Amino acid sequence: MRFAHVGGDRRLASPGLVGVCPSCEVAVIPKCGPIRVHHWAHRGDRDCDHWWEPRTEWHVRWQDQFPAVWQEVIRYGPSGEKHIADVHTPNGLTIEFQYSHMRAEERAAREAFYSNLIWVVACTRLKTALPRFAAAGQLFRRVDQGIYLVPNSREAFPATWLSCRAPVFFDFEGAPGLADETKSIVAPLWCLLPTTNDGETVLLRFNRDDFVRLAHQSAQMPPARVLQRVTATVSHWEQAERRRAARFWREFAHRAKERDRNPRKWRPRGPARF
Repeated sequence: MRFAHVGGDRRLASPGLVGVCPSCEVAVIPKCGPIRVHHWAHRGDRDCDHWWEPRTEWHVRWQDQFPAVWQEVIRYGPSGEKHIADVHTPNGLTIEFQYSHMRAEERAAREAFYSNLIWVVACTRLKTALPRFAAAGQLFRRVDQGIYLVPNSREAFPATWLSCRAPVFFDFEGAPGLADETKSIVAPLWCLLPTTNDGETVLLRFNRDDFVRLAHQSAQMPPARVLQRVTATVSHWEQAERRRAARFWREFAHRAKERDRNPRKWRPRGPARF
């Protein structure tokens, strides 16, 4: 953990301090070595929150986008169970930053515990994450600026995150395999929505600064107005696709009848224009 109580104040780990865990209220010691991120640790192997994972520089960079008082907030369940949220905003939004591998059972348990949750997932741990997403992206269907339909989500994302009930923001910054053609993938965040559209997954391209700003302001991420725009855009795009398909088949049927009536005079008139 990054914060502990020292003399009644919330303090970052620093050599020489003696702290108290804000969750279990037992003594914790500062770990301030040259390799790992400075943090507080329980003595021995004790850990009061089994959902907790070691802090990384990636965690710290993201958490520091939010006020310290919003970081590592203890949340209580109806049964008295408690867990430490990475970030919990005054609007009631919980943000969990996940770097290491997570079992699907634990992910589902966290989503059930936190009523209003979003995930931010690091894609830097796996060497194949960026090339895999870039290859699958060739089949993404762009329906509007920053809105895509993904027919091949199993090929684009780790299976653990495909059945989420909460939005998942994938962060490819610093992922292995960076090349010029993938810089456009690394710069933004990619939000996988927990709904499907006729078997296709909806994916949003999010500017990082916009994500932080909206997470500060909104009780929902993506905000309701963004989701309304996505729903309207996808619906409009589908209607246009259906009209396009209907024109194609009308033209096809007309040319077939023309050929059947006078096969000798009929000749192709070039491809239909759609």
